[in-house]
Amino acid sequence: MYASRFDVAVAEAKAVMEKDPSAHKAYLVPAAAGVDSGDAAAVLDAYARMSEAGPRGKSLAALGAADFAIYQGRFREAVDLLRNGITNDVATGNTTGQATKNIALADAYAELGDRARAAAAVQAALSASRQDPVLAAAAELSFRIGRIAEGRALVSELNAKLPAQPRAYARIIEAQVALREKRYSDAIETLQAAQKVIDLWLGRYVLGLAYLQAGYHAEALAEFETCMKRRGEATALFIDEMPTFRRLSSLPALLTRAQDGLRIKPTTTAAQK
Repeated sequence: MYASRFDVAVAEAKAVMEKDPSAHKAYLVPAAAGVDSGDAAAVLDAYARMSEAGPRGKSLAALGAADFAIYQGRFREAVDLLRNGITNDVATGNTTGQATKNIALADAYAELGDRARAAAAVQAALSASRQDPVLAAAAELSFRIGRIAEGRALVSELNAKLPAQPRAYARIIEAQVALREKRYSDAIETLQAAQKVIDLWLGRYVLGLAYLQAGYHAEALAEFETCMKRRGEATALFIDEMPTFRRLSSLPALLTRAQDGLRIKPTTTAAQK
């Protein structure tokens, strides 16, 4: 799945589900394949079956269904799904579920322009967990909604970590801040430095944005094409089986913008439908 080999992944997942229908994470694979092929019914069916695979399956399915709703632009529906899911996670003591859903909830509120509720959801996520994926997503969201001091504190926390991945995410977020301030050269240099630490999908995506905003359409197109080839990595951005399909929603339009800048006729793929 992470290698974008969805046909192989689905076949393996089906074998797992036949042996153990309660293996709830296996249902994420047909959901990912459904997103990739543009089959919304397959996505929703996978999450419906996941929801029946025990309490953990119910929790992950609620996150997945909401993530897909954000991917499709159904933000208010996502808010309802996430709030209900968080209530269930609190009742069962699932702190990881609470954290990941509050991050997605903050994302939905940010899309709706409700910065106050987005900020509250970020704080609720951090109260439930300070694992690296939560810290990185919370930092990114904090800058996005104008909570600069909070964002900088979280980036500092990530930079202090020993493993490569959190430090790479810190640099990617710093580059996003530079982009908002139109410091394109700084953003590109920071992202190139991050790649030397670890080559992450999000780093490629933000580098494409940096090139696009700076007017370097050929370089932007190369990065976005790499993101499309590596789109499996974005199905769960932190490689933790917590769905983040919503991060793929803007990629087709960005590819088109880069192609338009070079006057290239876009080619439609299943993943872009």
